Order: sequence, then C-alpha cells, then structure tokens
Amino acid sequence: MKKIKLVLSLLVLALGLVFTNCTSDDPIYVAGEDGIDGVDGIDGVDGMDGSAAACIACHSNTNREPIHDSYMLSAHAEGGAVG
Repeated sequence: MKKIKLVLSLLVLALGLVFTNCTSDDPIYVAGEDGIDGVDGIDGVDGMDGSAAACIACHSNTNREPIHDSYMLSAHAEGGAVG
C-alpha cells in the first residue's frame, strides 16, 4: 500500500510540473526595424523581405564580439551562476 501511495504522489508531482510548463507564456521578443515596404513587406508576411544589409548591421562580428566577451567573463560561462 505504501508503494502505491508513493507512485501516485510522484505521478501527481510529475503531472503538476508538466502542466505548469505547458501553460507558461512565450517570451516577448523585441521587434526589429521595419523594412522598406513596412512591417509586412511586399508579400504580406512578417520578416520575409528584409535586406541582408539590415541583418548585417546588427548581426556582424563587430556587434557580437563584445557580447560574447562579456559572457565569457560572467559567472554563467564558468558555471558559477547555477545553484
């Protein structure tokens, strides 16, 4: 009888964790710049008509290297931020 109660308790705990994770909100992302043709572009689909120059302006190595360097100096990179 005790094993059944333990198994049921663990099952209820596991289901509670699953349901909690399934009902969380999605992260809110920062919108990028509008393209030449506006938010929806030429074909009416978000983000499909962006130019390479607009992407390279933010995603170039000169912009990414300082972010990577600051991460490497943080406790997250060393694993010290856990626990």
